[in-house]
Amino acid sequence: MLKVSLDEITALETVNRKVAVYLLDKTIYYTGKLTELSEQFPRNMFIRCHQSFALNIRNIRELNKSHAVAVNGKVIPVSRSHLKSVQKAFLEWLGS
Repeated sequence: MLKVSLDEITALETVNRKVAVYLLDKTIYYTGKLTELSEQFPRNMFIRCHQSFALNIRNIRELNKSHAVAVNGKVIPVSRSHLKSVQKAFLEWLGS
């Protein structure tokens, strides 16, 4: 199990059968599956944005049709098939 603050996580990515956990200032690796890891977090905090990525909706600074930009400048791809759900989650978070 990871011992980091959820507010530090910007995104999760599947990389070579591990999960890269992108923090505000570094990257750590988790041995396991993206779905297993994301199930440990609050339901509406992380959203799948691509086949290999999930992003922390609270740490997104900008969102457009092809990618999101995290507060630390990390660019995270957003696939066309996930765009509507990501936009909806982002707008709901902005409105809360």
